Amino acid sequence: MLKLHIKIFIIIFLCRGGEVCAQGSFKEKIDSGHSMISEKFGKSVNRLDNFVFTEKELNKDTGSRIYFFNKVSFSNDGQFLNEINYRLSLRLPRLSKSLQLSFDSNNKTPVNGNSDEGEVDSSDNRKVEEKVEANLHHFLKLSKLASMRTSAGLTVSSQPQIFSKLYFSREDSFQYFNMTTYLGSEWYSRDRFSQSSGITLSKKINDISTFRYVVEQGWRESTNIVSLSTGPSYIYFLSKRRSIEYNFRFDYENKPHFYLTNLRFFINYRQKLHKDWLYYDLGPYISFSREKNFKQVHGAYLKLEVAFGEF
Repeated sequence: MLKLHIKIFIIIFLCRGGEVCAQGSFKEKIDSGHSMISEKFGKSVNRLDNFVFTEKELNKDTGSRIYFFNKVSFSNDGQFLNEINYRLSLRLPRLSKSLQLSFDSNNKTPVNGNSDEGEVDSSDNRKVEEKVEANLHHFLKLSKLASMRTSAGLTVSSQPQIFSKLYFSREDSFQYFNMTTYLGSEWYSRDRFSQSSGITLSKKINDISTFRYVVEQGWRESTNIVSLSTGPSYIYFLSKRRSIEYNFRFDYENKPHFYLTNLRFFINYRQKLHKDWLYYDLGPYISFSREKNFKQVHGAYLKLEVAFGEF
């Protein structure tokens, strides 16, 4: 498995952004296969209108998509995870602005076989249960600046549970910066209530760079722990195909008292390999967590993303 992912790394960088690998008949075969799958998927989704409306719109792009992700993460303390996940988003033509049905998987497999190891991630180190969530989302535009999303569904896992979610967001523009705020609430039949909120201040420096400052807060009834994460980010667009983001975060929790739990610096490099449906992300990170006596832990991840749908 490790040799396979090393080969993937080599292929990506030798391809120089997909320009070499996507030439000649190989490019044509890839594009033809992707177009065929995307077209059949789009028309199959639109045919669902038969259950609601008599008139079909088979050629309308509603925003329905299938995403596949393969993410490999590793760190210097021996953790190595391989994640293969998908997201299926369905929108009917006549209801695409208000309703969406989605299926999201969350599967993480320790390659070293140690299931007790925590999740290796550029932004967190928590272990996540394998599950698939089936969601029905309803979108409502409250004003030009504010919107609301309600969701309900079923989590398919070793212990299935039903859930409901409510999410508000608002975007404001001021003279020197933009501000995005959100407030979310979730209820799960087994995990009970949780709440989250956040503020992002953004300042566009020029056409290719943006500075952001993020404050995010969360609470879970099951643990009664309040968490807080805050810090700056700097986004730089290297070209139309490539971008890089530098992030610095301070993480806090309130138990046994309000204190610093983690200090993180992580980078996310994103590049379009081919058209608008094939990407990869590369993210090195360094963290100093209280759980490990603030000993330095460093690592990285590689993520490949493939999307099917009408673009």
